[in-house]
Amino acid sequence: MTFTIHRDPRHNCHFVNLAAMLKREDIEISRVYTQTGLFYKDDSRTTGNSTFFILSPYFRELHAHIHSRFGIIWTEKNIADTPAYVEEIRRILGQGSKSVGVTGDVFELPYCPYYQNSNSLHEFEVIGYENGEFEVCDHYYQYHGFIKEADLQGIFARSLPSLSLESLRLYAIRTAADYIPLSPSREWKRIVAENCSAMDGRLPYEFSQPVSGGTCGLSAFPDLRRKLNEIFTLSPQEADPVLEHLYQQVREVGNSRYHFGTYLKRRGEQEAIRRVFEAEQSWMIAANLLIRASLTFDFAQLGPRIMARIDQAEQAEAESLAFFKNLLEQLD
Repeated sequence: MTFTIHRDPRHNCHFVNLAAMLKREDIEISRVYTQTGLFYKDDSRTTGNSTFFILSPYFRELHAHIHSRFGIIWTEKNIADTPAYVEEIRRILGQGSKSVGVTGDVFELPYCPYYQNSNSLHEFEVIGYENGEFEVCDHYYQYHGFIKEADLQGIFARSLPSLSLESLRLYAIRTAADYIPLSPSREWKRIVAENCSAMDGRLPYEFSQPVSGGTCGLSAFPDLRRKLNEIFTLSPQEADPVLEHLYQQVREVGNSRYHFGTYLKRRGEQEAIRRVFEAEQSWMIAANLLIRASLTFDFAQLGPRIMARIDQAEQAEAESLAFFKNLLEQLD
């Protein structure tokens, strides 16, 4: 597949980078992001802050998901020495890989709006090397161009201390030679069955093993409400970092419904689209209200509105689950 920049404003830099790499393997992206579960777990053990938590729509780790669904083999390395890092990029490309995913600090990327302004770990794609220059695609910032080898090595070298990292990650993918794809009908039934099991709380989630406990599917809503009520009692100083964390995770739940809806559009499943987008809308409105709360800390006024949207999301998710369980019976 020939293209340069992949556009998707609903993905973070890792997801949009991976989507572009999968497109280069001739995989239809709408078939990739189809998980619509819900998992909640207090995460004070891993964050050291009792107000933090895990809220995720994903029941299968993405790399395991693309391997089981599409036969994609994921390889990655963490390298501390920047000349070795650049050499590894050249080696992978020289072996026939279509691209390499790399990491760096946005502060060091000349085309980035945050150049020389703020530090943040970022991912982009290297798709070629010729005459001492690397061809780069940054899908998140919509950049395609060429960077001299010495300049790219300098970007990586400066990113390590600026981000307080000991090494930088790079990764590549390839399709297994023995991969046999599912038929469209079997793939459709599998997606519906897994999402129903996830929202019923019957499917193990990716966070279930490394983090004990947690609630899955519709059963996660009471714990989410409890956490929201706890956050709404915090001082602005205490609530500020938690609200950003909460916004990102609530938004990602909404994004998962949006991407599943994109897959449903591809299939022409009109009633299913309506059900999924009703849930997506409630999650995204709740996320937008959380942004307002992070600016004003007016929990007395915004708290009840956020809780009402969570209630609407629960109702929409319950109705969507009932619809898909009925659909699944028809597919049997």
